Amino acid sequence: IELVGVNECGSDTMRRPILVHPNTVIAFFNTSTTSGCAPHTVSYTNFATGGTFITWDFGDGNTSTQTSPTHTYLTAGTYTCYQYVNNGCSYDTTSIVVTVYPPPSLSFAPSPNITCANQPITFSNTSVNAVNFDWFFGDGDSSNLVSPIHSYDTSGTYTVMLIGTSTTFGCRDTTTLNVNVNSLPIPQFVSNVLFGCMPLPINFTNNSTNSNFFTWNFGDGNTSTQQSPSHTFPDQGIYTIT
Repeated sequence: IELVGVNECGSDTMRRPILVHPNTVIAFFNTSTTSGCAPHTVSYTNFATGGTFITWDFGDGNTSTQTSPTHTYLTAGTYTCYQYVNNGCSYDTTSIVVTVYPPPSLSFAPSPNITCANQPITFSNTSVNAVNFDWFFGDGDSSNLVSPIHSYDTSGTYTVMLIGTSTTFGCRDTTTLNVNVNSLPIPQFVSNVLFGCMPLPINFTNNSTNSNFFTWNFGDGNTSTQQSPSHTFPDQGIYTIT
């Protein structure tokens, strides 16, 4: 670089050398895939040359300093991934576009909300932009109907899984919901006597399990809602107590 200064008295010159090194850095990488359904995982393989420092910008707010990173895009969108390579003197940059497709919007609701063993449950499919449904009810049974009906043989908490495919990009997704199935009541009772002379008073002892409410029918037209009632039969006969 030469600088010449001039005025009415003469001129002067200053020279300074500048050494320009060649750019020896070439950014380059490959990807395992450039499109897929969310969540979409991409493996980046570094093939850059001449670089000492490598940084990545995945385009979704995440970065990395690994040489060959792997990144998962959680939401749908179009992302530009940049690779920055430098050696402290020169640098190079390259990029690629990754397209992430949206999954289907899956949802369902069981009816009724409070269920018992052996009671049919309707699973209403409220999914949007989805087809090809697979249901897994958590007890070993499954279905591929849109809105199936299912009943459980025993009580418990079951995780119901719905898998569906989006109508646009063919993406598969899964949603789950826990269903609580209550136990069936088991009515049992004993009486202090089974026969006698009229009028015959009988005390009934309620030994039922999984039960909260009771209705008795004494077989002679009389009823009771007590837990363990007593009843007097005024007339002779054979009565079936329920």
